[in-house]
Amino acid sequence: MTPRYLSNPGEPVYDVDARRYLDVTDPRDEADLHDVFTDIYRTNRWGSDETRSGPGSELQRMKRVIAQLGSLIRDLGIRSVLDAPCGDFNWMRHVDLHGATYLGGDVVAELVAANTAEHSAPGREFQLLDFTAQPVPCVDLIVCRDALVHFSYQHVVEALTRFRESGSRYLLTTTFSRTPANTDIVTGWWRPIDLCKAPFGLPEPLQVIGDEESDDFYDDKVLALWDLGQIPARFPGYEPAAAESGSRGV
Repeated sequence: MTPRYLSNPGEPVYDVDARRYLDVTDPRDEADLHDVFTDIYRTNRWGSDETRSGPGSELQRMKRVIAQLGSLIRDLGIRSVLDAPCGDFNWMRHVDLHGATYLGGDVVAELVAANTAEHSAPGREFQLLDFTAQPVPCVDLIVCRDALVHFSYQHVVEALTRFRESGSRYLLTTTFSRTPANTDIVTGWWRPIDLCKAPFGLPEPLQVIGDEESDDFYDDKVLALWDLGQIPARFPGYEPAAAESGSRGV
C-alpha cells in the first residue's frame, strides 16, 4: 500500500514502520518524549526481533552506514561523538570510531541503564538525555539518525536549536532529498522529512552517507552532514523553549 501523509489535522497517516493507519489526534500530542519513547521501547512497537530500535537499525540493514560512518569519523579527525538517540546500541557498537570517545544519549531511562550495564567501557558512556529540552554536550560530531522523522515540527526545531547551542562542530542526521513538502505529525509517529525545506530551511549538506530504505519508497534517504554553524538561529513560526539545566561536555 502506498503511504499517505498528513495534509490536515486529524487525517489518518499510514505509518510505513508500523504498517497501519494512525490517528494524529492521539492524546500523545501532549505527552513528553520520555512517555512516548519509553512506551515504544517497552512494547517493542516497531516490531524487530533483533533490536528495540526497529527494523531500520538491524545489522544487515546497517552494513553500509557502519562502514561509511567509520570512514567519515577518520577523515574529519573526529575525537568525540554524541549518538543521540543511541537506542539499544545495536549497530553503533560496530562502527570504528578511530579512537574517538563515545557518548550515547537517550530519553528512555531503563534503556540507558541497560546500555550502561552491558556496554560501558573506557571512552564509552551512556547518559539520560532529552536533546529537545536539555543542553547537549559539546562534541566534534553529533549523530542523530532516525529521530527527527518521529518528531513534531516543534520538537525538530527544539532539537536543532539544542544541537546548535551546544558548540559542537558537526551534525550528521537523517533527511530525505526528494520529499515534496514536509508535514507535521504527533511526536512518536513517522514521516519522511527534508531538512532543507520549510519550515527548517537548512542549506545543502556538506556531504551525505547513503541510508536507503529496503523498499522503493525511500531510496532518497541519507545521513547528511552539516557544520553546526550552518543551522539557523531562528525558525519562523516556531519558538523553542529555553534549555533546562544540566549540560556537560565529553
